[in-house]
Amino acid sequence: MICTNSGCGKQFDQEENSPTSCQFHPGKPIFHEGYKSWSCCNKKKLTFDEFMNTPGCKLGPHSTEKQVEDSHTVEKQFKDLSTSEKQVEETSTSEKQANQKEIFGSDLVSLPAQQNPDAVIEPQHADTKPVVEENDPEDLVVPVGTVCKRQSCGEKFIDLETSRGDGSEKAKCNYHSGQPVFHEGSKGWSCCKRRVLEFDEFLKIKGCKSGKHLFGEPKLKSVKCKADFYQTQTNVILSVFAKKVNKDKTSIKINSDNIELDVIMDDGRHYADKILLFGNVDVENSSYRILSTKIEFDLKKAGHHSIQPKK
Repeated sequence: MICTNSGCGKQFDQEENSPTSCQFHPGKPIFHEGYKSWSCCNKKKLTFDEFMNTPGCKLGPHSTEKQVEDSHTVEKQFKDLSTSEKQVEETSTSEKQANQKEIFGSDLVSLPAQQNPDAVIEPQHADTKPVVEENDPEDLVVPVGTVCKRQSCGEKFIDLETSRGDGSEKAKCNYHSGQPVFHEGSKGWSCCKRRVLEFDEFLKIKGCKSGKHLFGEPKLKSVKCKADFYQTQTNVILSVFAKKVNKDKTSIKINSDNIELDVIMDDGRHYADKILLFGNVDVENSSYRILSTKIEFDLKKAGHHSIQPKK
C-alpha cells in the first residue's frame, strides 16, 4: 500500500504501521509570489523540487485515506497576502512622494519616463527561438539510485544499459518542461492543458514531453541583472532586479565602499558582480532583503555625502 499523507507517499505494510511510522504535513500546500510552502510549518521554498522534499513536520501512522483540499482556504490566504503586499507598496510610494529631499540616481538603469498617450507603441514580439533542453554529457558518471532532475519524472538511475540504453523503456523520460500553475483551485503545468483540483492528482499528471533522463546537476546560465537606486540625506536604497533567488545558495556581502553579489536563481541563472559605491557606508547599520522580484539594499551613509553606485 502507498501512504496518501501529504509529503510522504511511501509504501508501507499495515502490520508494521506504528503511530510514528509516517512523517508528513497535516496542512495544505500554499503557492504565492513564487514561494511554495505548507500551511502547517511555513518553510518557504522557491523551487518545486525543494518544496516536495521538505520533511514532514508531524509524526503519525501511514494512511490510505484520500486527502481532500479546502481550496477556499488556500485562495483566501492568497487574497490576504496580495492585499497586504499592495498596501505596503502604496504606503512606500506615498512616503517617497512626500520626501522632497530624495535624489534619484541615473548612473545605473534609468526607469522609463511616463508614456505619452499619443505615442505609437510598437508591439513586442515573443522570442521564437526554440528552447534547447539540457542533457547529460556522455561521459557523466552517475551513482546508482540518483533521481532524474526533470520535473515529474522521478525515475532512478539503475545502470547504463537500463537507464540510458537505446530501446530500454526505463531510459525514456516523461516530464514537464513548464512550471506548476495554481489558479482558483485548479492545478496543472504551463506546458500542457490538463488541470485537476486535488494536489495528489496534480502530482500524478504524466509528463507531456519525452526525452532522455537528466541525472547530472543543470548548468548555470550567467546573466546580467538591472539595478536602480535613490538616496536621502542618510540612506541609499538600491534595488537589484532578480526573480526566484535561492536564498540558501546566494552569497551577498556589504562592504564599506562596495557590494559583492553571487546570486543563484532557481531557474538555472547565475549573477555575479561587484557594485562600487563611490562613497562609504556604515556596514553595521546597513542591510538587505531578498524579495520575490528583487534584492533590496538599505545602505546607511557613513557621512552626509552623496553616493553613486556603479557596476
